[in-house]
Amino acid sequence: MKRRSKKLQTNSYQKVVDDFKSAIDWVSKYQANVRSSRLGHYNSILELLISSYNSGSTMDHFRGKNFEALINAMYEANELTCIWEGLKDYESEELKNRLEKFVSGPLSVKEETGPSGEARNMGLELLIAAHMVKSGLDIVLDRDGDITVFFENKPIFIECKRVHSPRKLRKNINKAGKQLDRRYNLNP
Repeated sequence: MKRRSKKLQTNSYQKVVDDFKSAIDWVSKYQANVRSSRLGHYNSILELLISSYNSGSTMDHFRGKNFEALINAMYEANELTCIWEGLKDYESEELKNRLEKFVSGPLSVKEETGPSGEARNMGLELLIAAHMVKSGLDIVLDRDGDITVFFENKPIFIECKRVHSPRKLRKNINKAGKQLDRRYNLNP
C-alpha cells in the first residue's frame, strides 16, 4: 500500500504575525491589558523577526537566548492563533474568564511554578475546544468543567490535563476521572 504524503503547510513570517495580531485584537475584546501581557511581549519579538528578516539580519538578532525567546514566541503565537481561528465566533462569559486567565502567566513554560501554570492549562482547554469547533462539533465552555461537546445531541464531557512530569501522569488521570464522574453524575 503506497502512502500518500501530505503537503506541509507553510506561512510567511508576515502571515504568522498578521494572524497573531488578529488573534490579539480578538482577545482585546474580552481582556483590556493584552498589549502589556505576555502576548504583547511575543508580538514584540515577532515584530523584530519581521524587521530583521526584511533587513537581512535575522541571524544577528536571534542567537542564544534570543533564539529560545523567538521559538517560544512562535509557539505561543501559533497556539493563540489556533484558538482564535476556532473560537472567534463563540461568545460566552466563560470564554471571557478563560481568556483572562490565558493572558496571564510567565513568558515561558520554563518559568512556570505551581499556580502560574494556570495560564497554559487554560490555553490547552481553549485549544482543544477550538479544534473541536473547527471539526464541526458544538461545544459549551461552562464553570462545571473544562469542555462539553455535543455529539448526536448528547453531551460528552472533557477534562483537559497538561502533563508536567511522568510521575504526575497517574495523578492527573485519576483527577480527570473523578471530575468526569462528578459531571456525569450531575448530568445523567
